[in-house]
Amino acid sequence: MTGEARGGGFAGWRPLALAFLWTAVFTLLTLAVAVALSTVLFLAAREVVPSVVPWFTTLGPNQLFVQGVVTIAAAAMATALVARWTALGWDDLRWRGAGPVARGVSAGFLLGAVPAGLTVLLIAGAGGASWVSAPGDISDLLGAGAVILTILLPAALAEELIFRGVPLVLFGRAVGIGSAVVLLAAGFAAVHLRNPGVTGLAVANIALAGVLLGTIFLGPGGLWAATAAHWGWNATLAMAGASVSGIPLGLPHYQYRPGGPLWLTGGAFGPEGGLAATVMLGVAVVVAAGRLGRRPHE
Repeated sequence: MTGEARGGGFAGWRPLALAFLWTAVFTLLTLAVAVALSTVLFLAAREVVPSVVPWFTTLGPNQLFVQGVVTIAAAAMATALVARWTALGWDDLRWRGAGPVARGVSAGFLLGAVPAGLTVLLIAGAGGASWVSAPGDISDLLGAGAVILTILLPAALAEELIFRGVPLVLFGRAVGIGSAVVLLAAGFAAVHLRNPGVTGLAVANIALAGVLLGTIFLGPGGLWAATAAHWGWNATLAMAGASVSGIPLGLPHYQYRPGGPLWLTGGAFGPEGGLAATVMLGVAVVVAAGRLGRRPHE
């Protein structure tokens, strides 16, 4: 092999190697800043407001909220630094310049919320899911629902910054955007491997959800549309009373019973763990890809 051929081969691998390198830098920066912020907030809370210490230590809605806010701050800082070092602009990252934001966000929300609602209905019809009375009245339900919806929004944005942000754009340049969407969807699924009640089908569904969110990210609204879709999916499952990715959020006034069999309903993991979600997510991916194909080239 000649020296010229070896050089050409290296040049071909260089964009992929740089994508891995800068993704590692982005991830480590995000983790380091998140750990530092969490530690500072935890120590301050322990001294000033001891009652909120469980927000940092107990799995549930409050921890999800704190984790989401801290991760947004850390990922935004890491994004700004890595974007500067790699000459990525905000248009490249689809924070702006992705077409009509309001229309994209509305469509994104529907592409998350409607499949989630249909998943729950399919489980109710085919799997016998049901709702039973629980302590609390309608006013309790409305208050708790508002809190849960608020909690889920930063969690959605945090995950989108990490998985449909710098890494997706960098790998898109290295291997093509379609392959990058699939690659980051696999990473998105991998971080859920230790969630309570997780199964193989649940992991596959979360990867499919990652493909959906990546596809929406490429359309009108960019990052904000993908965040709206993520939030719409999680919020709809939560308001149905179901667990979200294995995390039970709980509502007053009624409780969700998933029915069976497990492979259809997802059981304790929530609807995302069942075949009903596979079907609905698959349809949503097709719809999102169709919208992407019809939009004007940017």
